[in-house]
Amino acid sequence: MNTFSGRTTGNIYVARLAKGDDLLAQLNAVCERSGFRQGAIELIGAVEKAALGFYDQVAHRYATIRWETPMEIASGMGSLSIKDGKPFVHVHLTLAGEDGSCVGGHLCEGVIVFAAEVILREIETDRPLERTPDADTGLFLWR
Repeated sequence: MNTFSGRTTGNIYVARLAKGDDLLAQLNAVCERSGFRQGAIELIGAVEKAALGFYDQVAHRYATIRWETPMEIASGMGSLSIKDGKPFVHVHLTLAGEDGSCVGGHLCEGVIVFAAEVILREIETDRPLERTPDADTGLFLWR
């Protein structure tokens, strides 16, 4: 187990994303504008269409599932850390359909914003939250 000691800095960056934006691209832009290198991401809102990933633990690859219908962002949370020397956004979403049923997974490109509000909290840790390849999982995880 790798553990990190840290705290929030008290610095918070908030943003409202525009209708029609790609959610992942705009979260990356928000993180870049904030100047933060590490943080916690929270978001709510709605999307016009969605694309979520599910990680196949045997094949070590993501499968993407797409929906072409409007959905509510029931919950969005993730992290900002460093991968290949650059800030990296990692977010999971829970989306609700018009009947209240929910789906969830890893945020992929192609999620189009209807409306979204984002809160980014800066985090300081005793060493950088840097993502490197993990041989056991095939994922890029904090080292």
